[in-house]
Formats: sequence, C-alpha cells, structure tokens
Amino acid sequence: IEGYYGKLLTWENRKFIVKSLHKNKMNTYFYCPKEDVCHRISWRKKYSKKWRLNFQNFTKLSKKNNINVIAGIAPGLDFNFRELRDISKNYKNSDFELLLKKAIQLLEDGASSIALMLDDLPNDFKNKFGDDISEGTYHGILANKLLKELGQNIFFVPRIYADELIKDDPFYIRDLSNTINSEIKIFYCGEQVVAKTYTKYEKIKKILLNEIIIWDNFYANDYCPRRFFIGLPLGRENLKNIMINPTGLIKTDLLILDIFGGIIDGKFSKLKW
Repeated sequence: IEGYYGKLLTWENRKFIVKSLHKNKMNTYFYCPKEDVCHRISWRKKYSKKWRLNFQNFTKLSKKNNINVIAGIAPGLDFNFRELRDISKNYKNSDFELLLKKAIQLLEDGASSIALMLDDLPNDFKNKFGDDISEGTYHGILANKLLKELGQNIFFVPRIYADELIKDDPFYIRDLSNTINSEIKIFYCGEQVVAKTYTKYEKIKKILLNEIIIWDNFYANDYCPRRFFIGLPLGRENLKNIMINPTGLIKTDLLILDIFGGIIDGKFSKLKW
C-alpha cells in the first residue's frame, strides 16, 4: 500500500516495487498516497495528461507482472453528503458525479479496481450534516452508489478502521454494516492501528459480513518519521488477505517486501531470522 503521509514515490520507484511484488509472489499494489493532491486534499481536481501517461505506463508494467492495481480516491474531507439524502436524485454537476468520473478515468488508465477511502477524517459529521442519517449509514450509501454506477466491485476504507477507534463512534461500524453492500471488500487494521499481531481480530468479523482485507501498518513510520523498523512481523503467517503499508523509503521498502513476503509465505521463522 502506497498509503502513508509525507512522501511521494517516483514512478521509477513504483516500478521497482512492482517487480519486487512479483518476485515475492504478491499480487496487488494499492495506490493511495496522502500527498497526492488529486487523491485527497483536492480530490475534485483532474489529473494532468503527464500524470495519466505515467499512470498508464505503470499499470501496463503491473499487468505484465501479474500485479493488480487498486486506485484510491479519498473525498471525505469535504464531500457533500447532503446530495445523498435522496438516492434517486439526478447527480449531474454534483460531488458524486465528480467522484464517479475520476473513478472511471482511473479504470480507463489501467487500474484494476477502485477504493473509496473515508479514513482519517475529523469526528464532526453531525455538525456538518445533522443526525437524521448517521455517518456510517451515509458512508455505506455512498459506497453502494459508486459500486452500482461503476458496474464493478470496489474496495472501501472506513473512518473507523481499527478496534481502538470504535470508541470514537460506537455505532459507526454497526450502521455501516447494516447499509453497505456485502460484496464490497473492506480494509481494516485489526485491534490497533499498528497491530503487533493478527491472531486476534475476530471482533470486527462479528459485526461486518463483508470480506476483510488487513491494512497492515507494522512497518509504517509516517507517525514517527525519525525512526523505522525492519524486524520480523510475526503473527501474519499464511494470511492471504493482507497488504503492507511501509515507509516510502524505496530501498528500505524493497527490503521490507522481501521480509514480509517471506513471513506470509511461511519461509521465515524466528530461528531462520
């Protein structure tokens, strides 16, 4: 997952990672860097012709290496959820239409799938939109609408994405689960945002019926940029639905991918390490 704050990889660096993913028998690259202005802060802004050409070349290389590319869009900071009060409404010239157009463009440029990302948002939804419909419900409605209009399945990153965040809105996951299409795959970090192990993450499975993909921040250092960690990630052996969010330091990340690929493939043990 290229999903951290603070750094943008070069296209050349991304090609190195694709080749490393292929070597380590991994199959997915999730493009969602927080520092890409068109991805999050100014999500309504169109990508330039130069960026699109680079992205097209990147997705072509990915396909040659049997790597799927998930392209993320993060509109949650200022998306107008009032538009969704009437889900039968004509969305011409709306935020939803802009979101849909961007998703279609990314798919046309070679992305395998789209991810709707509503993570890391301030807890001020009621102040903006009232409490007649909850935040979790609105997020589910938006995900379902995007799924329907795209005509293909999407991924979803919720605002509450770890057990330790549930206290921020105890009803968010329940309301999301009651609304969101069960076919949409959801990213979740586990018990903590930075989980030491994944031997215990059954709590969320009891609430959500959706397939869960682990967003693993074990190696991420955007929250402590003067430090980094390259130790062995235990408690992840033989997990298939898991993606790693690393550092943005290209040589460090290539090493991390070798380590991570080994542990999930069962090649590494404490003794071998």
